[in-house]
Formats: sequence, C-alpha cells, structure tokens
Amino acid sequence: MPEPRFRAQSCTVSIRRYRAMMIAPECRRYGVAFDELERRRLEALEPGITQLEWGPNGEVLMPGHLPTRPGEL
Repeated sequence: MPEPRFRAQSCTVSIRRYRAMMIAPECRRYGVAFDELERRRLEALEPGITQLEWGPNGEVLMPGHLPTRPGEL
C-alpha cells in the first residue's frame, strides 16, 4: 500500500495558517487580536460559550444546570 502524501496533523496546521492569513486583514481593520476575533465569532454562533467559571485552583467549573452524570444524560 502506498504511503499517504500528507499527514492529518500537517493538514490541520495548514488549515489554521490559512484561516489566520484570511482573517489577518480583519484583525488589522478592527484593531483586535486573532484570538479576540475568534472569541467573538464563537459567541455569535453559540452565546455564552466563552463565559467560564474558574475554581480556586485554576480549573474550569461545569455549570450546575448541565447534566453531567450518566443517569442524567
């Protein structure tokens, strides 16, 4: 069987670079970092997705209203 010409990891990196390259003009136009623009995009798709509660040891806490036990799912 012939070797694949690409690896999934290199493809993922290429997609990330391409996305960053395509968004760079928007970042310059609005004067925001790529991370901030991506956060805004995610918030527009799913409001509240980037709002996290942090525990005393730096861990992310699950919201109390989400079912997390197998019997609740």
